[in-house]
Amino acid sequence: MPRFSVPSRGNLTVHRLTTIVNGRKSIGAVHRVVGLVVLLCLSVHCAARGPALTTSESTSLDRADALVRDGCYGCLRLASETYESLIDRPSRRLSARVLRGLFDVTLLLAVREKEIGLAADASLARARALLSGLVHVTMSERTGPLPHLKMLLEAAEAVVGDSSGLDAGERAQTEGGPQRRIARPPLSDVHEALQTLAASDLVAGYLALALDCGVRRNLPSIGRDSSPAINDSPLMRYRVAICSSTQPTALTQLRDEDPRWMEAFFFEGKYEMGSPARSADPLRAAAFLTHAREAFPDSIAIHVMLARAQEMNGEFAGALASFDNVVRDAMRLLANTSVYALAGSIAYARRDLDMAVHHFNRALEMDSTNCAAASSAGLVHRDQRAWQPAADKYSKATNCFIRAANTARAELAKLEQSELEPSSKATRRSSAQKRTESADELSGQSALRAAQRYVLANQKTLAVTYIELAERYPSSRAEALALRARIGSMK
Repeated sequence: MPRFSVPSRGNLTVHRLTTIVNGRKSIGAVHRVVGLVVLLCLSVHCAARGPALTTSESTSLDRADALVRDGCYGCLRLASETYESLIDRPSRRLSARVLRGLFDVTLLLAVREKEIGLAADASLARARALLSGLVHVTMSERTGPLPHLKMLLEAAEAVVGDSSGLDAGERAQTEGGPQRRIARPPLSDVHEALQTLAASDLVAGYLALALDCGVRRNLPSIGRDSSPAINDSPLMRYRVAICSSTQPTALTQLRDEDPRWMEAFFFEGKYEMGSPARSADPLRAAAFLTHAREAFPDSIAIHVMLARAQEMNGEFAGALASFDNVVRDAMRLLANTSVYALAGSIAYARRDLDMAVHHFNRALEMDSTNCAAASSAGLVHRDQRAWQPAADKYSKATNCFIRAANTARAELAKLEQSELEPSSKATRRSSAQKRTESADELSGQSALRAAQRYVLANQKTLAVTYIELAERYPSSRAEALALRARIGSMK
């Protein structure tokens, strides 16, 4: 693990700084970093000019810069480690160029973590600490202040969502003293400044694109005036590609050119999940997202999307497994219908029936097309011997699965009229047929269960209605007929 190497009187201070910068302290402690950086500079005599970079150090620095242009998440992590190794040199003080490189790559890591569903708080906190140190070092080297660096940080915070956890007082201390409130510039001013810098600054160009696509909801506006070295870098090609809603051929090409671009799998899978204007191909989506999960096992977004694809394919056990390791974080950070449905399944497995039905109901409230949530709530009520609520939930599930089957049939009919390439059409046909068959079977089973519970709730008229529905499906016809006979024999 890299450490700053300094005279002994600064060792304790430097150790504390390194611990915070590396993200091992809570984010609430970051406001103390400014004072530590100043003390560090005094300890290592920042004002005195040190020796120049050696040939080996210069080569390592060039390699780190190249890794930033390569742009993949693994590349950025390796670049960060390389910059840190250059700081860990007992023969000289902190170099402004090295520290600037580490600051830049830390901002990029924070934004990338946001893009692929990883926690970005630690990277943002680290960037704030590095900015404070960079200002002191650059001023001591008489290179003048670097006013646009704070603008880069402001942009990264806007993209990530500024999820630092610092309150207003802590932020003021971090950025300049306990009595000074930070006046943030309007987002439009930040974006305009970034556009000006983007022609010659790779990180500014990346952040401007990220603001366009993720915050301002505009089409990309960077690129015309930038140098070819910036526009043609894999880093910028990736950012332009994920802004687009068209088929992700550029991302696939990046991955083909450089296998380190594992995050491409996430966006390829996301594309295959479909949109209001484009039907989904959940089989292809699940394949891409499985690779993405292997590369980024801590990404909640990838787990959630993979579970949704597996659910669309009728792979409910696989969907449950996709969430199992991250469900408490998912509930906190990415609450949606799939997360609540999973939480309900886990609560049910633990026999916490009240909590299970609460989660299933919440999932259904968030998305009325989550048929499995309605059916699962009915199952919990059955175990509670609450016949009327169980019947009502199975009734909702029946109607939901019928609608899902009709939707799949409509997609299949539309697909048959399309001019897709034959192999692609065959794959999508198989997926649509599988979803139709699964929804039909579940419609019959849900109707049968609704009828059974309506009988127990003494709602015979409703029971007969759902028996008639269940008789339409081969998988439930025999049991439905037997239930009809039993009702007929009842007085």
